[in-house]
Amino acid sequence: MNVIALQLDIAWENKAVNFEKVRRLFTDAAPEKDSLVVLPEMFATGFTMNTGAMAEPYGGETEQFLARLAKESGIWLIGGAAMRGRDGQVRNKALVFSPAGELMAYYAKMRPFTPGGEADHYVAGERAVTFSWNACTVSPFVCYDLRFPEIFREAAAAQRPSSLP
Repeated sequence: MNVIALQLDIAWENKAVNFEKVRRLFTDAAPEKDSLVVLPEMFATGFTMNTGAMAEPYGGETEQFLARLAKESGIWLIGGAAMRGRDGQVRNKALVFSPAGELMAYYAKMRPFTPGGEADHYVAGERAVTFSWNACTVSPFVCYDLRFPEIFREAAAAQRPSSLP
């Protein structure tokens, strides 16, 4: 079981350069098949508040890049991106792709970083999500969410049986 966190020096609002940086990191890391690889929050753009230009609809270039990379590498991949929902609202999301390149889950950051202005540009998510990986239940979260343990308790409670024998 391999979990790999890849960190990169993100080129501000330059998706093409960041995609290339991630590809090079993948070449260097050479993750084993079925590994879980995690990229940073908003890896393709940096922590931008320029949602008008940088947020993408589902199926956009960042999602396509992540899906291709997961499929080519045969790995599970989590990558953060500014995503515009069907409701037109932008959310800071973690997208989860399977080794087949399928979008298996997505999580919208529940606690936007208000001191940095994030709450003025991104709508908060409503609930934690989980997915299964190598007989483990994984619940992705995004950055500032780490300061709020109650959302982790909610995710853990959702995985417990409703009644004990």
